[in-house]
Amino acid sequence: MPRPKTDQEIQKTWTPLQWKFMYWYDANTAAICECSAPGAAWNAFDKLVAKFFPDKKDQQAFDVWADEWLDRHAQRLMYKPGPKEFIAQVMATNFTDNQATSELLKTIAFNDMPWVPIGRSKYGGVSTYYAFKPKADYLRPDLVVPGPDVVGDYILAMKLESKTRSSSGLAPASTLSNLFNSSSESTSIGETAYLRERASTATTFPPSIFSPTKENPNKASDKDGYLVFAQIGTLYVYGGKYFDANPKNMPKINEGPWWLNGFAVVVQLSNKGQPGAVYVVYNDAPSKKVKYKEYDGPDEELLTDLDGAAANHVPGKLHPKMKVQFTVAKIAESMNNLGNLMNVFNFEKVATEKRPIQSTRIVTNKNKEKFILHANPLPKQPPTAGGPASPTRGPVPPSRGPNTPPRGPNTLPRDSNSPTPTWRY
Repeated sequence: MPRPKTDQEIQKTWTPLQWKFMYWYDANTAAICECSAPGAAWNAFDKLVAKFFPDKKDQQAFDVWADEWLDRHAQRLMYKPGPKEFIAQVMATNFTDNQATSELLKTIAFNDMPWVPIGRSKYGGVSTYYAFKPKADYLRPDLVVPGPDVVGDYILAMKLESKTRSSSGLAPASTLSNLFNSSSESTSIGETAYLRERASTATTFPPSIFSPTKENPNKASDKDGYLVFAQIGTLYVYGGKYFDANPKNMPKINEGPWWLNGFAVVVQLSNKGQPGAVYVVYNDAPSKKVKYKEYDGPDEELLTDLDGAAANHVPGKLHPKMKVQFTVAKIAESMNNLGNLMNVFNFEKVATEKRPIQSTRIVTNKNKEKFILHANPLPKQPPTAGGPASPTRGPVPPSRGPNTPPRGPNTLPRDSNSPTPTWRY
């Protein structure tokens, strides 16, 4: 189905009469609510409309207006954006703009999100495919700076030039959820892997520690190099037999297994909030057991099969058969390079041990310009190898509740070279 129109797009085509319907509807909400109250006549609303708009043609015009305007949220519930559309929305988002960022976060939280292909890689000696599922809160900060201008966890800063106080590097596998499941318990058509919500191990520090300097209010007080990023998804790796990603083999690739491997997919941000290069960052935080108040039984246990490849998983590895591991790697110069499984890419290792992740701030200079505190200007991007992304068509309206499990097959009809697995809990 075509993308539903935004409120602005709908209102742009309104006639003066339709604007009159809008003003009347907003000014008479109490009387309209009474039309659906217990004891009200079945046609009470029609009578109310006829009272204010006695002309039959105006009443018919009101019905047409109401069908589109009052039903717009229900129409958006049925819409699923494609991977190219999601990529275009991220690329068009200025993360210092509250409205634009809010629209992107609503898209990720509410919509039935697509499976976004990254491409194929031979990194670590394993030829396989990678994709991600949009998510904006997989990573949690180690350091939290209180204050009114502190950004939420969807934008974080990682200090790349110094290590954390912990000398152990990655957390041992025994402290983590079973990120890799063997083929009998992996993502395939009609299924999804389940990973418990990560616990936050953050420490709160006074805002003065990471405050801007007087000489440069748009920079952090220390000189360590930072990677400032927005979270856009969780990384999945194809764990089945390798096939070329042509239309004939796509059903086999879709069937999986596809494994969560503990990495977040993030996009680097400039000091002015512009998206840039794409990275993967390992999440070594321990899993958090969720206990619901209404449930008084035993804690839920993860049903996983530790036979086969999954038994040998080491945190920080993309695939259990790999011998190399890392915590941070660059995978693309731009999100425009993503979106097709036939894209060939590599993991450019940036760090092999844990780097501290902290919250950051959006500050305003004397010219009323907003800047992300720890970020640097965005370098010039080389031409996109895969061509430009789909034209930006504005923010995608919300359609689903944030806690609603994904429904139905996540098909990508726009691209035969994209994976289409579905998910289960």
